[in-house]
Amino acid sequence: MKIYILLANLICFGVLSMHAQRTSVFTEANADYKRGIDFYEQGVFAQAQKEFKTAVERLVPMEEEASRLLRLKAHLMFAQSAIMNNDPEGEKLILAFVKNYRPDPIATQAVIEIADYYYNARDYDKALQFFQMIDQSGLTREERGELRFKQGYCYFVKKDFKKARTAFYPMKDEKTDYFFPINYYYGLTAFYEGDYNEAVTSFKKLETSKKYKKFIPYYLCQIYFAQKKYDELISYGAAKFNDTEVNDRKELGLLVGQAYYEKKLYAEALPYLEFYAQNSPKMRENDFYQLAYAQYQAGHYDKAAENFEQLSQTNTAFGQNAMFCLGDCYLKQNNKQSARSAYRKAADMDYDKNLKEEALYNYAKLSYELKSDREAINTLEAFGTGSKFYNDAQNLMGVIFQETKDYDNAIKIMDGMKTKTPKIQEAYQKVALNRALQLIGLGDVLNADEYLSKSLNYPVDAGYKSQALYWKAELAHRKKQYATSNDFLNKYATSARTAANLPEEASPAMASYLSGYNYFKQKQYGNAQTSFEDAVNKIKRAGYKNEQISKIILADAVLRAGDCYLSKNNYNGALKYYNEAIDNKYNGHVYALFQSAIIKGLKGKKYDKAVDLQTLIEDYPKNEYADEALFELGGTYQELNENEKAKKAFKTLVAEYKGKSDQINNALLRLGLVYYNQGDSKTAIEYYKQVLDNNPTKKESADALAALEEIYVKDLGQPDEYFAIKSKSGYNVTDAARDSVNFQVAESQYENGNYDKAVLSYTNYISKYPKGFNTTTAYYHRGESYFQLKDYENAKPDLEYALKANNSPYKEKSLGKLGYIAYNIDKNYPAAYNYFVQLEELATADDVKFEAQLGAMQSAYKNNDLQAVKTYASKVSKNSKASKAQAANASFYLGKIEYDAENYTAAIPHFDKVSTALNNEVGAEARYLTAESYFNTSNLDKAEQICMNANKESSGFDYWIARSVILLSDINVERGDLLNARAALEAVLENYSNDAELVKMAQQKLSDLEKKEQGKNRIKNDTGKNFELQNDK
Repeated sequence: MKIYILLANLICFGVLSMHAQRTSVFTEANADYKRGIDFYEQGVFAQAQKEFKTAVERLVPMEEEASRLLRLKAHLMFAQSAIMNNDPEGEKLILAFVKNYRPDPIATQAVIEIADYYYNARDYDKALQFFQMIDQSGLTREERGELRFKQGYCYFVKKDFKKARTAFYPMKDEKTDYFFPINYYYGLTAFYEGDYNEAVTSFKKLETSKKYKKFIPYYLCQIYFAQKKYDELISYGAAKFNDTEVNDRKELGLLVGQAYYEKKLYAEALPYLEFYAQNSPKMRENDFYQLAYAQYQAGHYDKAAENFEQLSQTNTAFGQNAMFCLGDCYLKQNNKQSARSAYRKAADMDYDKNLKEEALYNYAKLSYELKSDREAINTLEAFGTGSKFYNDAQNLMGVIFQETKDYDNAIKIMDGMKTKTPKIQEAYQKVALNRALQLIGLGDVLNADEYLSKSLNYPVDAGYKSQALYWKAELAHRKKQYATSNDFLNKYATSARTAANLPEEASPAMASYLSGYNYFKQKQYGNAQTSFEDAVNKIKRAGYKNEQISKIILADAVLRAGDCYLSKNNYNGALKYYNEAIDNKYNGHVYALFQSAIIKGLKGKKYDKAVDLQTLIEDYPKNEYADEALFELGGTYQELNENEKAKKAFKTLVAEYKGKSDQINNALLRLGLVYYNQGDSKTAIEYYKQVLDNNPTKKESADALAALEEIYVKDLGQPDEYFAIKSKSGYNVTDAARDSVNFQVAESQYENGNYDKAVLSYTNYISKYPKGFNTTTAYYHRGESYFQLKDYENAKPDLEYALKANNSPYKEKSLGKLGYIAYNIDKNYPAAYNYFVQLEELATADDVKFEAQLGAMQSAYKNNDLQAVKTYASKVSKNSKASKAQAANASFYLGKIEYDAENYTAAIPHFDKVSTALNNEVGAEARYLTAESYFNTSNLDKAEQICMNANKESSGFDYWIARSVILLSDINVERGDLLNARAALEAVLENYSNDAELVKMAQQKLSDLEKKEQGKNRIKNDTGKNFELQNDK
């Protein structure tokens, strides 16, 4: 019995002991679970996972319901912690949990939890994966509503509207907490699928929702717009637009505006469209177009232009229409330049062929009106016979050809025409003539002659024909084809009888003047006299405005008429014209004074001759005839037996003009003769010896030796002295004859222009007679031959020899050519400057002195010797020999000095003088630099005006026209007018693609411009609505 009692006690103790143990394990597991929950809530998921795992492991052998439930919850939280900790095994743990515990409701709850986790993390694919695993049969209506909403929303965000709609559908009429969200998104899915009626039904259910009712008006208006129910949209949307609580108010207003727009009620549309624009940093292409078009239709052209321009980089049908309308907006504001740019953009797009063609014609017409002849002609040429604009294009081309200054391009186009209408033929005649005159101005005589012939191929207008014939004569004269020149002048005389308003430069007076020179050069002085007198009379009667003719040409014709009379020994006739030049102080009147003195001597009035020569020397000591006057004065005094005065004149000539005048040796011979006649043989001998030491000609050497022979042999009886001097001089009669023959062979080749053969002959002569009588001439002429052959390296040493030789008559010519080579070929500007300075000092002729000043000025500029530039530019501009063009060249260099120093305001007046005087490349550059100077001083209007005129005023000088167009782009950039800025650069790239420098410059500026365009661009890409609306869930 005791045993049983003891056993019972032992059993009871054991049970109690086991219960106590289980209670302890549960308590510890529960503590683990709670610590896990704490860590989980703090986001320390790895530590939480450890606690939950410990709790599960503690509870594994225990079967009590409480323990089983705790273990189940710990197991679930262990799996969820793994998910939250991004443990790759997390999903496997959850799936294993579900598999192990189904159909326990906690398994379903586990799936819901993990699905919600991915849903909240916006991993909608994962969320859908778990939502689809949920058994909805055990869920409450509220839970089904939540599940259906979240499933549908996941599909909605993925834009799978069909599945989203399927998910929303079962619960859309169920009154749950998700009733409004489900109907909101169900309505959206129906809307995006085009089921507008279903969408409206759902949206109207939301009118009582505080949260969703503010979203509904916008969507309903979208639906009305899609259904083209514009009246309903306007009625409903206009009222809702005034409700400031409505969401997407500006978008709603846009729809109202667009509804009015579709009804062509543009004025009514504007307030809504403009409200949207004012509150939107960016808009779609269509929005800009509709806003601009409504403004355009309402007559608000400035606003319309601003908005159309936003579409300037849009290559779409909208873009093409926008650019066409933009062109019309600018036209209505009289902004032709911007209109032209817009039409060009419209013409570059192919969406509407008719619009493209009309835009292209408008572009061509505006190009003509804006003096961009090249662009106008090139564009008009593209209109074929099938175009409705063909006749208009042909007529406009005829007008442009008549007026253009882009002669070369116009001729090329007309040459390519298979048939030429009478209007085109007349234009061709004029354009070819003008191109010829332009080339003559540039010194391109060969090509100028070709264009004159082209002009004469279409003798439509007698005036143009006469001008072409005159210039044919002028060019023939320049080529020394004097008879041919007169043949053209005879044809000119016939044509000019029926020509009206001939320019002064090609007038009958100028024809007579040219004819006079043709005869004069052929030594037909009688005919020359008649022509020069006729020129004088015509110039006087006509009263020409061109001072080059009324002063310079008139003066020269008067002098040449006098020369013609003198050549026929008609002294009175000659004096009549020389006196006219003297009395009126015509250009060259010093020459007339000299000739008048000579005539008095010829008439036996030697004292009068001497007085006149003395007066000339005293009044004009630096004139080009001073050395001749001194020589003539000395000779006259000799004839009058006033030997002291004669000696004084000759000595002055030798002292002041040695190395400058070819009369030095003659003066030395005369001095020797005077002293010999006075019985001073010793002094006479010294003067004759100086002749032999001063590089004499054959005759001068012979005369000096003959005089020395007379003194030494006959007078002094010292033949050995004479023969010593003669031997030293190298003079021998036989050698002289051979020298002369060899030299004449070379001279013959030289005079006939056979420069290759002349070089060989002169070389042969120099090798045989290194100290011959003609050595200096041989060196100079060989150098000149090399120069003509463009063999400048070999020309230089010969010219240097001719320059440095004693008593060389070629010093001036050598300096001129050496200066040319140094400046133009070697680019050795310091050397060129030195040559031209020497030439100025040496020159006695005013025209040579003037050319030297020009060369020195240009060389000084290239050498950056600013003070020298100023000195010589001043000399050039003040020189009476300077034509307007040459004075303008001086102004150009003065302007360049100021420009290079960035003194732009000071540079402009100088460049202005050049621009008005010159129609050559220097003039074109000056016009450009004037514009750039105005640009650099922020006078954009003035800079623009000059650039706009470049096509007309600088025609033929493409580089400077293109630079002006690029500068025009810079001006427009400064103004913020990027449309015209781009148009200008694109024009350069299109029309001057052969010039690498211009292309590079334009491309760089275009690249910079594109960055600015991006900054101003308000176009947004239409990527559709952002469907993930966080605040709507």
